[in-house]
Amino acid sequence: MSDPVLRYVCDDHRHLICLPYSVENLHRMADDLGIKRCWFHSGSRFPHYDIPVRRIDDIRAQCRVVSSRELLSLIKGGLQGLPWPIVGKKSMTHKGVIETTYEFAESFKKNLVIHAKLPAARRDRT
Repeated sequence: MSDPVLRYVCDDHRHLICLPYSVENLHRMADDLGIKRCWFHSGSRFPHYDIPVRRIDDIRAQCRVVSSRELLSLIKGGLQGLPWPIVGKKSMTHKGVIETTYEFAESFKKNLVIHAKLPAARRDRT
């Protein structure tokens, strides 16, 4: 079985995760990006990597930048079922149709905001 494609996500506070979210995938992501293990926060409630200060621009260019609240929701699994395009490249959507990410991003952003505001009981039904 092949490894899943990792999608990198960070916030404005230098916190970095990947989707699908797991500690094993976080370490794969760090290896892919050339980040040392000393930047890993395993003791926190939600394991993640910090982005080294000298590499912020380089790493953010390879990530989807979201708010801290959205990052936390992704870690908790609340928004994991939504499609997550890779910025600036062609990517597969959840239906398997190739679209240009820039065209897709606006509709995705609206869905993300709507989904995040729904009560938990309603999110489960969408």
